[in-house]
Amino acid sequence: MFDHTSAEPSAAVRFGVNHVLPATTVRDLGILIDSDVAMRFHVSRTVSRCFAVLRQLRSIRRSVSDSAFHSLVVSLVIPRLDYGNATLA
Repeated sequence: MFDHTSAEPSAAVRFGVNHVLPATTVRDLGILIDSDVAMRFHVSRTVSRCFAVLRQLRSIRRSVSDSAFHSLVVSLVIPRLDYGNATLA
């Protein structure tokens, strides 16, 4: 049962004698989906993780060649962005 005036689930669902509270976010195959199917939490978490990787890479920037640094960015950041891209679209 959902309250259609807000994006948040509002009431427990009854299965037999048990009551199950709806979740505001669920994860399937690593993709986080909000209750309003906007994926705001997933996008926020992905951006946060990408920036964390970029901050770590910044510390070794002067120690590696440009091509090695480019390879690291491509292999560590781009796959995080691409993974949920089809689901988001």
